[in-house]
Amino acid sequence: MIPITVRQLEALIRLSESVAKVQLATEAGPEHVREAVRLFEVSTLDAAKSGVGAEQLSTEERQAVQKAETRVQALMPIG
Repeated sequence: MIPITVRQLEALIRLSESVAKVQLATEAGPEHVREAVRLFEVSTLDAAKSGVGAEQLSTEERQAVQKAETRVQALMPIG
């Protein structure tokens, strides 16, 4: 069992449909769902497991992240 959000479940459905379309199938079947779950696990879950926390960043990297955050905040309208 893996924890999953509604948004992630919807993404799995869309991914399953996309895998079926790539294979020119008219319907998504169990094999397409299995491939979608495999892709989900490899990309999303591995990325989440190996995420870099702020404590793992060097001083220079932390400053670069803060600079990027400041730029994004400046570009985004308030509210």
